[in-house]
Amino acid sequence: MTRYKILDDLLSSRYHNYSLDDLTEEVSKQLSDMYPDTKGVVRRTIEKDIYYLEYEGPFMVDIERYSAPGYNVDKQKSYSKQCLRYRIPGFSIFKKDLSNDEEYLLREALSLLGQFDGLPNLDALEGLRLGLGVRNNERKIISFTTILC
Repeated sequence: MTRYKILDDLLSSRYHNYSLDDLTEEVSKQLSDMYPDTKGVVRRTIEKDIYYLEYEGPFMVDIERYSAPGYNVDKQKSYSKQCLRYRIPGFSIFKKDLSNDEEYLLREALSLLGQFDGLPNLDALEGLRLGLGVRNNERKIISFTTILC
């Protein structure tokens, strides 16, 4: 998941043109920063990760392949490199919208939890309830009170 999080950040960027080699190098660098004992990743690993993101996993991401100008400092020569990024700007595999079914189930769960009164841990759900437009249920089934000694 750490590699996917790093790749997600890199493929979301509209400020850099990352080729497959650039992605491999950047993922290896960031993994080495997080886990000093790691040896990084190879290009084939990144290729498989991108294939999984596009075709096999639950994400089915639309990745755009495009050409961008590059420059080789050692050879002092310009070239065109093949780059990758998400086709939709601002897309992230970690910011997927809820499906209609997921939203319905979440609304129902919040409505049910709204029938309990006095549980301190349920106060945090208030923002989620308001964001989904779930009305506060006036009919409380169970009420909890705190006794101070």
